[in-house]
Amino acid sequence: MLHRCDNRRCVNPDHLFLGTRKENLEDMTQKGRRVKGESHGMKRLTEAQVREILASPETSHSLADRFSVSDSAIYLIRRRQRWAHLEGVSP
Repeated sequence: MLHRCDNRRCVNPDHLFLGTRKENLEDMTQKGRRVKGESHGMKRLTEAQVREILASPETSHSLADRFSVSDSAIYLIRRRQRWAHLEGVSP
């Protein structure tokens, strides 16, 4: 459910409308409520570390060990499926 009033606790049916997860994420982005990068509460890496990962020739496993994250986290960063908002960094 998406919220017209942007109050997640609101259950007023007039304030709610159906949408997909993608539509919900787009709505959040348009309204400036989608956090990313270092602003995200669950972040494990800094922007500088992500830039280092993107520039490094090391294996994903080696980088995962060095930064204490999973191999899949490194993979997603390198594929630009995570931290894709960083500018000036080539894939």
